[in-house]
Amino acid sequence: MHSAMSSLLQSAPRQLRVCPFFYNNPASQWHEVPKFLKTMTGQSADVLFQKYKSSLDTIASSDAPKPLRQRAKKISENITKEVFEEQCEDYSLGGKKRQAQNAMLGAFYDLMQGVGSKSLMVPTTDSNKGRVLKRTKSNMSEDSEGVETDESNGGYSTPPPKQDVKLAADFNMKVFECLGQRCAWSNGEDVDLVRAFKLYKDQHIGIFELSNDEVMDLTSGSTFVTSLSDVEHEFVLDNSNLMDDTIVIDDLVTVFKDAYCFEDVEQWTYKNILDTPIKRLLLTLVDNWGGHYESRPKILEKQAVADFLTPIICSSFKQVGMVTLTGEIPVAAVSWRKNFKKDPRLDKMERSHYADIVITSKTGEQVCILESSRIDEEKQEKHVQDHWKIARLLRDMWNFKAEKLSLTRRIPSTMATYGMQYFGGRLRFYQLDFCGGYRFFEIGSAEVPLAKDDFVSMTPQYIKAVMQFASRIQQDIQNCEKSPLLTQREKLERARELKLITQTTPTPKSRKVSSGKRET
Repeated sequence: MHSAMSSLLQSAPRQLRVCPFFYNNPASQWHEVPKFLKTMTGQSADVLFQKYKSSLDTIASSDAPKPLRQRAKKISENITKEVFEEQCEDYSLGGKKRQAQNAMLGAFYDLMQGVGSKSLMVPTTDSNKGRVLKRTKSNMSEDSEGVETDESNGGYSTPPPKQDVKLAADFNMKVFECLGQRCAWSNGEDVDLVRAFKLYKDQHIGIFELSNDEVMDLTSGSTFVTSLSDVEHEFVLDNSNLMDDTIVIDDLVTVFKDAYCFEDVEQWTYKNILDTPIKRLLLTLVDNWGGHYESRPKILEKQAVADFLTPIICSSFKQVGMVTLTGEIPVAAVSWRKNFKKDPRLDKMERSHYADIVITSKTGEQVCILESSRIDEEKQEKHVQDHWKIARLLRDMWNFKAEKLSLTRRIPSTMATYGMQYFGGRLRFYQLDFCGGYRFFEIGSAEVPLAKDDFVSMTPQYIKAVMQFASRIQQDIQNCEKSPLLTQREKLERARELKLITQTTPTPKSRKVSSGKRET
């Protein structure tokens, strides 16, 4: 690392690492740096402005990489004292003057770290060790912890130059083009979702912002979807490959056509021959509910999974030759992502993340995950965390699936990974594929009956949705198995391209997941 930057890094004190400003305000832009410096140092705005300019000039004239020097020069030339003073507030945390000055210089170093990479980083830190962490596009450290955020705009209210954004996007797209993936998503006229997503990334940064990982969140209520025009949203809906709600399953019609309450279904299962998987599934449900759940129960998450989710999910996936594993199952794709660059002889291997349910194919491949919450969970924070976790896990699973498939076969352009989320009485079905970016869809949902009064009205649709979702996954597996074989040259080419895919960003160390374990 160049000497000028190294000296700044070494002088930055620990208080910079745990600075609450950047953690609580992850959307901070370059023009907000003066406010941060004022908070840290307690010095006058005039003194800070001179140090601000001086530090930028030092970086611009150093032996730093060219993109870094260009960004520093650009900011230095355009920032004015008036703009600087507007951002400063009369805060003071005290402390030694030398320590405050070092903190300021260290902040510049951390901020400039992201220039020339895929995106601009806010200071990535380890609050326990006080160590500044570094990641760049070409050399991303897998043991780094922190939040990777979108590229900032160098202190301006306008977006960055289009050329810079386009160059970064083209580099990424070439990798996926070589892998045979779709790299454009438009109608050829007035709708271009890839461009819309690039513009969105430039303006939105946050801890639970999936655009940090190049994931288009196309689920209901997402910030990206609400930012689209009516025409763009209509185009998304037309290309979402949603599940068909109109499918009719004869066994369900037979059982529920004359049923008016839970007891009617219970009597039917006891009196008739259970000669189909669906009829046997209904008997399991009736046994689970018998003598319980007159009204919505207050039970723990694990019991909710066992009583309300596992019977239907296990039976539905068993019918298409898959196995359901329950109870905090490690996700293999995450372990691969965190350890594939490490030497097992020298480096400590990191543990995977866990899911409440994992579905595996007949060959043992993990094809679907589920995250659940308590029956009576009402905190939206839990929903947001699980939603964010699932999308990132599916991104890891897509990359892992592509890596394994490329050992023998071509990657289908429609290849996807799948997940489920239970929250607030509703089971949501997710699909992630690639088309100009990772697309995260909510392709279906169903209400889960939680009381006997809801059993007759909700159970048929609930069973039908899970079975249809299982069939969707089975179809994707079959498409991959039928994909053309690769030549040895093609295998080597794809192996190289897969190593160039930017991996999912590590989870902030300060955030706990629902299981109580910390992710990385």
